[in-house]
Formats: sequence, C-alpha cells, structure tokens
Amino acid sequence: MHPNRCCALHPLVPLVATGSSDTTVRLWRLDGECLRVLRGHKEWVYTVAFDPMGDMLCSGAFDATLRLWNVSTGECIRIIRRPGVSFHSVAFQPGTGAYIAAASSERVVRLFRVADGEVARTLAGHSNAVTCVSFQPPDGTLLATSSVDCCIRLWRAADGSCVSVLGERSRAKVWCCAFDHSGLLLASGGSDGVVRVWRVADGSVLCALSGHKGAVRSVAFHPFISGVLASGEGNLTWGSDNSVRLWLVGQDSHSLLETAKSASLDMIAGTCKAIVLGHSRMVTSVAFPPDGSILVTTSRDSRAGLWEVSIIDGDTRVDMRLHPAAAQPASVSSLGGGTHQLDQAQLAHMSQQEAQVAAQMSDLVSGAVGNSNFLVDLANIAEDTPHAHSATDAVHNGARSIGAPNGTEHSSEHASTDDSGALPTSSLPATPQWVKRVAGSKGAAAADELRSQVAAGQRACAQAGDGRA
Repeated sequence: MHPNRCCALHPLVPLVATGSSDTTVRLWRLDGECLRVLRGHKEWVYTVAFDPMGDMLCSGAFDATLRLWNVSTGECIRIIRRPGVSFHSVAFQPGTGAYIAAASSERVVRLFRVADGEVARTLAGHSNAVTCVSFQPPDGTLLATSSVDCCIRLWRAADGSCVSVLGERSRAKVWCCAFDHSGLLLASGGSDGVVRVWRVADGSVLCALSGHKGAVRSVAFHPFISGVLASGEGNLTWGSDNSVRLWLVGQDSHSLLETAKSASLDMIAGTCKAIVLGHSRMVTSVAFPPDGSILVTTSRDSRAGLWEVSIIDGDTRVDMRLHPAAAQPASVSSLGGGTHQLDQAQLAHMSQQEAQVAAQMSDLVSGAVGNSNFLVDLANIAEDTPHAHSATDAVHNGARSIGAPNGTEHSSEHASTDDSGALPTSSLPATPQWVKRVAGSKGAAAADELRSQVAAGQRACAQAGDGRA
C-alpha cells in the first residue's frame, strides 16, 4: 500500500486517475476496479490531469519529468524532462488543450506545448517554489498560481504578463488554488487552515472560511454551482484531523456571482455544511466530476475515496450532505431540524473543534458529519496481487461498459513494450454517465440555469461520444 498523492477525473466518462508514491499512475472505474497501471516514473507521482477531451493524461513526478499518456492505449507518448525539478501541479489549457502549465520546485511556471513538449512561455515572479496551477474557465485566459512565497499570482496566458498578486501581505504558505466554473471566483488554501474565496476582477477577498485545524492542501469548486466548495486538510506530523469539508459560500449561486461582478468590497458569509473524517492521514487532493454527483479524495493513508454528494433543494439556499453507500448508513449522521444529537462513538473520533462545528451545524436543513467508510475505496494494489472485484455493483454508475475485463489489471511503461491492448473507448455509450446524476434545482431563480447547464453538458457529451464512436 502506497500513499495516493493526487487524482483527476475524466471529463467525459466515469474514470478516475490517481498518482502514488509507488511511482505509478492508475486508472480506475467507479466501482473500485483498476483498469490499468501506467509505469515509467522513477519517483513519487505528485500530480495528474486529463486533457479537455480525455484523450490524454499528463502526470508529473519528483523524478524531474512530465509524462503524457494515451488514455486509450496506456502508451507513454511523450516525456518532458527538467533536470533537478520536482513537479507539483499540472493543468491543461481549457478548450484546445494545446498547452500544459506546470508548477514545480522552481520559482517559475512553465507553459509547455503539447505538440512537441517544448517550453512555450516561462512565467517568472514567485520568490519560492510554486505549488499549484489553475486555468480560468472557459478558455484559459488567465492562469492562477500559488506558491510557498505566501501569495497567488494571476497571469495572462497569452503573453505571460502578471495581471495581479493576491495576498501579498499574507504570512501563510499557499498550497492550492482553483477557479469556479464561471471564472469569476478563485479559491485558495494554505498553511493557516483558512479557505479564501477571491474576486478575480479586483483581487479582493470575498469570503474567508475558517474551521480546518491543519493546512488546507486542496480545494475544488462544484462544477456548476459556484457557491459549493470542497476542501481537504492535513499536516505532515500532527495538529490536523485530516478532514474533508463542504462549504456553501453566500446564499445561492446566482447572488454570489452577482456579488463577484459588483464593485462592492463587502465580504459575504460562508457556512460549513459537511465534515468527513474518513482519512487517517493528510488529505492530498479533492475533485468533483463534471456532474458534481460525487467527491473524490486522495490521502497519504494509501486510499482514494469516493463520496456521494447530495444537493437538496431550498428556497433561498443549497443544503448538502456527504454520505457513503446506503449499505453503511451508520457511518454518517444527518443533522436536520436541530433535533439530532451526535452519538458518543462519533464524538470520540472528533476533536473539540470538530464537535463545536458539528453542534453549530445542527440547525441546518441538512448536513453531515462522518468519520469512516467510503462509497468506494480505491486502494492501491500490490505488484503481484490479483485484483478482487468490488461488490459495490450499485455504485458503478454505468462504468462497466468501460475498460478491461473483470479481474484484470493492465500495465504499460513504454509504447514499444505495451501489449496490454486498448481500453475499448470506441464502445462508450453516446451519452457518458457523468451527466446523469444531478440532484435538484436551486429554487426558481436558478432552476432554469441549472437545467440548461445540464442539458448543454448532455448534448456536448453526446456529440463527443458520437465522434469517438
């Protein structure tokens, strides 16, 4: 068993990629079956990312290389080398996917051309190692970068100029950053345990979310509800409960985006809606799929977890809960109507701060506090251990039409030696399953917008699926 450092979700089909300290990249189905192991890196794989169409996967490691993989065949199609560099984060440019932004132990961010692997642009300005990169939706006009130098920089991707610097007076190292789907908001997390939501337009702090005990290592917005935000925490030694939290920023997505567009410098409130204490060590990444129906987390405890996300309608706000499979309902307690009491077993696994947060949540319409059990546990597989097929058949979300026969695990290192066969992506359904589980609307003001976004996603996925077939 080796710690999972990172994860990425395929943009079209239910497929998860993870990178691990055992130097491998693995592709998983949602039922926990490993489809393929990609070998070639010599050190810890620290970051993975799919291109916009999901044809290619980029992985970065502490071995001073970026590797580009063909998702269908598992072939390593290109190796980008930067001697003496440890790669921390990679991101494909939205839309065309023509460029890869890479953060590393260097004090600069480099944009690599996917076509030939050459450096297209170097962004210099940080005074210490860069920890994360994130392109602004929908077309990657801006690139956000976070750093150990305690600030975030926004760059114009077209010419590499620095547009603004966020948090210049901060003393907290910034470990992660992520745009929302509109590109108007940017979330960040750092060593002070605070999740900050920034206005991209003027660089001001719109909301500061406190509650984490340890450093915030990863943040992710819901794919189409800007007010919903997930964060994961963890410290290398002590002082953290390794929790994952779901937050609601503002009252609803529509008013939040209107506030982000306005010239007002007033801050808005955020609420912790759910806490999950399922990981025993540092949470290294959190990610939503395109339909927002689950949350994927990775951790140094060697597990990657899939948590189901339910978004429950409200007249003026969105309420959420995180819960594992229905077969294990005792692992999460719902806090509804202010009458629910946490049992002693749960309180025993919570710090004083967690218990206080849980008590504060008791007057919400719904929420969740849990401390064990994943919807699906994607545990790393030993080198020569045959894979035991998961019994969680109800969770596969149609993913059994993807990939290898049951009980097999594919491996590839180089294109010249890969004889494992391609994943049968040509047999994918015309409408991939990410778009099929979107729970609820958000009241009359946003219902039409939500439905149109889902319909547009279904049409785009259907067209992509038909094109692949």
